[in-house]
Amino acid sequence: MLKVLLTTIKIRRCQRLLFMLLITIVCQGCRHPLGIIGEGDIYDHDTGVPVCTLEDARAAAAACTENNVAARDYNIVYQPLPRDGWRFVEWRGTACGVESIAPLCEYRVSRQWVDYVNAVWPDLVIPPTIAVFAPQDAMPPVIISGNVSFTAYNPTSQGLDYDNPQNRPVRGALIRLLDDSGAELATTSTDETGRYQLSAPAYSTLTLVVHAALGAAGSMNTIVIDNTNAREPYALNTAAETEAADITLDIHAESGWSGGIYDSPRDAAPFAILDTI
Repeated sequence: MLKVLLTTIKIRRCQRLLFMLLITIVCQGCRHPLGIIGEGDIYDHDTGVPVCTLEDARAAAAACTENNVAARDYNIVYQPLPRDGWRFVEWRGTACGVESIAPLCEYRVSRQWVDYVNAVWPDLVIPPTIAVFAPQDAMPPVIISGNVSFTAYNPTSQGLDYDNPQNRPVRGALIRLLDDSGAELATTSTDETGRYQLSAPAYSTLTLVVHAALGAAGSMNTIVIDNTNAREPYALNTAAETEAADITLDIHAESGWSGGIYDSPRDAAPFAILDTI
């Protein structure tokens, strides 16, 4: 029991440290940009004063793009307020503080941290925190489509030809579309050119999982597994965020080769194996 308690305390401390580090990055140049997708406004929950309105966001006004937090404690709770006929969906971009209670987005940063970041990283640019709103009425689905490819090298008598990388299509691979809870929404397979297409819900945060496998979901007949990781099937995850319009999302598996060594994940390797079948 004591070990579990100490572990929990350590995790919470790590979460707080990571949050403080993140927020020091967020307050780049003593600014924290805000954004809006859909129709709604961002208010200060404690004062009821609008911080970034829909009109300000559309006009790229300083209230949203600058949101100056210089020379003061950055203690604020942002509240998303949808316009008539709209509903709040989620926050995107730079994460809200770990103590935030949905749908609010809370930041608690001391002036010392703000001043320190302003002095050390005055020109640091990071993504804004974005409030996402969607129509209250059911929206028609959107289409996510694109091409899936991997980096390949031709063999030579001296080994692989690393000087001439090639992009090749991932053919016949199973793709699964998951929602933010991990539930499966749709499946498909890439064609001979590596192209895929899926129907997806609008205004959603999703994950595309490209499996190094052939066949349909639940009945894959050929699977490339990782013998260094409990024989887990290889898969490449890609985040997708939808709004009201169709989107194109190309997915590429990199080789991990940096010109002298493999210094990053070799995502292309299982697809290169699959390509020989």
